[in-house]
Amino acid sequence: MKPIRRHRRFPTSKFLRVIAAIFVSLLCLAVVQKTAGVLFHKEIDIGVLSSNAQRRRFNPRENHFAALIPESYRTDLVMARGIVLEDGIPLRLRRPSIDALTTSFASSYALTRKYVHFQASDGSDPNKNGKRYTLKVPQRVKSGLLWALFGAAALTTHLAFRSGIRTASPRPALRNGRFTPWLEGSVVLTLAFAGGALALFRFSHYCDGGLCVLGKPYSDAIGWHQVAVFLHGGLGFTASYSDNRPFYPIFQAMVFLLTGPSVAAAQWTNVVLLTLGGFFAYATARELFSRPVAICTLAFVLLAENYQHMAPMLITETPAYAFGAVGIFLLACGCSPEPRKLRLWLLFLAGAFLGCSNLARPHTLFALPLSGFVILHAGLAGRWGWRPILLRGTLFGIGIAVVFLPWVIREKAVHDVWGISLNSSEMLYATASTHGGKWNAEEFDEAAADGYTKDDPAALHKYFGRRLAEKIRADPAAYASTVGHGFVDFFRALTIEKPFILCILALGVLATLLAGAWNTRSALPLLAAPAFWFLGSWADGWRGYELLPLALLVLLVAEGKRARNAVLITAIFLVGTGVLSAMVGNFGLRRGEPIIEWIFFMALTAATLSLTKLCCRWLAKSPLRSAPTASQSPRGSILLAHAVFGFLLVAGSGLIIRHWVASPPETEIAHIDATTRSQAIAIATTRFPELASTPAALSYAELVVINDYRWEIPARSEVGHWSRLFERRSQTRTTAFVHEGVSPHPRSKMLGTHFRGSLDRVEKQHPYVLVGLRNAVPDPPMGHDGLVIEALALVPCDSNGQNLDPGNALTFPPSREALALISPARLGN
Repeated sequence: MKPIRRHRRFPTSKFLRVIAAIFVSLLCLAVVQKTAGVLFHKEIDIGVLSSNAQRRRFNPRENHFAALIPESYRTDLVMARGIVLEDGIPLRLRRPSIDALTTSFASSYALTRKYVHFQASDGSDPNKNGKRYTLKVPQRVKSGLLWALFGAAALTTHLAFRSGIRTASPRPALRNGRFTPWLEGSVVLTLAFAGGALALFRFSHYCDGGLCVLGKPYSDAIGWHQVAVFLHGGLGFTASYSDNRPFYPIFQAMVFLLTGPSVAAAQWTNVVLLTLGGFFAYATARELFSRPVAICTLAFVLLAENYQHMAPMLITETPAYAFGAVGIFLLACGCSPEPRKLRLWLLFLAGAFLGCSNLARPHTLFALPLSGFVILHAGLAGRWGWRPILLRGTLFGIGIAVVFLPWVIREKAVHDVWGISLNSSEMLYATASTHGGKWNAEEFDEAAADGYTKDDPAALHKYFGRRLAEKIRADPAAYASTVGHGFVDFFRALTIEKPFILCILALGVLATLLAGAWNTRSALPLLAAPAFWFLGSWADGWRGYELLPLALLVLLVAEGKRARNAVLITAIFLVGTGVLSAMVGNFGLRRGEPIIEWIFFMALTAATLSLTKLCCRWLAKSPLRSAPTASQSPRGSILLAHAVFGFLLVAGSGLIIRHWVASPPETEIAHIDATTRSQAIAIATTRFPELASTPAALSYAELVVINDYRWEIPARSEVGHWSRLFERRSQTRTTAFVHEGVSPHPRSKMLGTHFRGSLDRVEKQHPYVLVGLRNAVPDPPMGHDGLVIEALALVPCDSNGQNLDPGNALTFPPSREALALISPARLGN
């Protein structure tokens, strides 16, 4: 028998493979640096406009300075990643626009295409303070270097393939082998949890001026948190936000049953929710498209700042995103063409989780009825028959009703309103009002003029609903035009201008091209890289309303029938969210972005990779064996969904039982009498005579307890809140939340209070009479800013607000800002 001859290997085969791997790695690093600019940086001097121009220009009206950016660095990447340094230390706050900078404080900056606008850390003139200002920018990757690395990678890969391969038959790039669904799920869960934990540590100081201060609850967050504390204490829905969507405080209260009320517990709950959202975003992309798309989607939700900012903030977007991702995944599984025994229960669970998501933040509310088209399409494609289709649609609706109906019935019984939130009509009316479709506090002035105040939220809700109907009937065309423009504006926010989006897409394309080269044992697929690079440059700056239809069309053409279900789910949730966001005006546009942005990115990635695979097939002239589409959902994902829903059911039942067993106290809050109030104020004015002229309208004296939520704000630290009392100051201060009364009570107020210095000597839950000054900002941008107190003294007393102990009173010297509240003219001295 004649022996089989084997192709002879060149001795340089292994060496060529190593060289090819090195060039491919360098190419990946260059792509990351070119698109995201996160690896290497340099500092450039921004001190000179031109040889014959002023060193810097100062705009007294806008109170900031502007310096020219060198022409070679006027790029989108520099605008996104540039950081202004003062003597090598970054300025603290980056503002999105010059308009935001003009209303900001010191140590802030904003970048435009041509100029860097900034304010010094101490508010001084950079021309005279002797400090050096530089701009930290990503190191540029020259196009010649990028193309040289690409050519080297293509050439060495081609030579390595030719010299070391016995056969030209294609093989799969990744064998499943021992990479089981359980192992895959464990890896994804670990990565998602690590991403959430790192985001919590990285953005623990995050502040956007409206939701939290240095990572602690304020503004909206304080209201939601108070409802959770009251629920945990058995007081029911009785706090300030008790008439709005209930899921977030209920979920937080369930956690507090195990940990007790704690900011740290709430923040680590956010990490768990981000883990859940990341895992099911990956699982949804895996179910609808493929593993490469799922990997890119997971990378997106781990890297996007919209999702990372959720970690420290106690807001409703986090559970809305997490449970929305679970519900969309279960809907995709229940409507899959593959046979599943649990399909009926999957659709019921999908409705329940989507209902929970919208009870937290109802941005996908309009997508719920549209989801019936997904079930109808799946039934027709799978030839289920009309009875099974109706049965599955009914179970999906029952899942939504199980979550929605108890709260809707409660709202009807308590407030005589059919709905899930008493502030919904206010937001809807904002779009139809004369304020350009933007929420404005003047709406409440309009209601007050007609005799409706915030003291009666149900009547206010009905008033805005009636005014909305009148506005629409008066000019339906104008309302439709406003909503249409708002719909387009929502998709304008979904763009590929963000550097990490381009980076993930570029790396996904490169990985697909390399996989195509490996599968076909040919370097020909790599020749498609230049075309995709030029395509990305051409599409840079496109908005979502341009990219989404194009992406869905590419999926329908490239993937055929198997993509129809995925395209339908994607379109329904994106369009439904866009319509609702447009109806609530600009106040809700950005709030819906983190809840739904991952779906937009998933569709964009799937279309890009599908187009890449088509190019690979055409260039290689042979079918490309890619990783198989996940026709079978990981069993662990479905079991986890059951476990989460079971936990919600059990814990929610426990809260309901506790709510019915424990009844709110019948007594009113203990208030101090006029004599005790005068004595407490006298303690402060005796030690600080300059306070003797304090107007009675600004004086505050009340029985309070101070809870755990307090923190120090270092001197000259600016936390970005709109209230005057949160502006940058020259002294260290402590901000705490205090309750009026000796314990949390449904009728008590939770006040943000400033104390000059430290509160180390203050005992938790000990009754004090707090003496201070009210915020004097007229018509504050956020109504509750008027409740901020500048503390002057804490006088120990008994639980009834009697028997003051002046000898152990803690006093806090009035700050410059406190004196300015009494006499605004002093602030200029």
